[in-house]
Amino acid sequence: MKSGKSIFKLSRSQWIGVAVLASSMGLAAAVTVPNIFSAGSTISASQVNANFAALGNYGSILSVVRVQAPTPDIVTLATASCPAGGFATGGGCAINTATAASVVKIDEPVVAGTAPTGWTCACQASGSTTCGITATAICTAP
Repeated sequence: MKSGKSIFKLSRSQWIGVAVLASSMGLAAAVTVPNIFSAGSTISASQVNANFAALGNYGSILSVVRVQAPTPDIVTLATASCPAGGFATGGGCAINTATAASVVKIDEPVVAGTAPTGWTCACQASGSTTCGITATAICTAP
């Protein structure tokens, strides 16, 4: 890959996150970005960065909520919830007290009605070992 020419395709969940973010911003203020993308198109990191730079003029639109499961167990669950009125634009899971046999079993948005309102994660350890997990949600500002 050439320096400065990083090109990638967005996955379906990333496009959903972009759509949720864009639609929630449309309710708050009219925003103009330099690059418009269509589903399935190849885009460059510089185009995405230019859009984020343009959005930076509109104040804080995202927050990150991180929740670590209180006690590791054979099956451990953690859920990060967005502040009231905010929506999850993405999220993820991190196993933080793992053995080699620990796996993430759930890594998905929490949906209330039709709106993603957080991120939930679960890990599972094998045998008598335990795993701990942290859920992270990237949320729009309420």
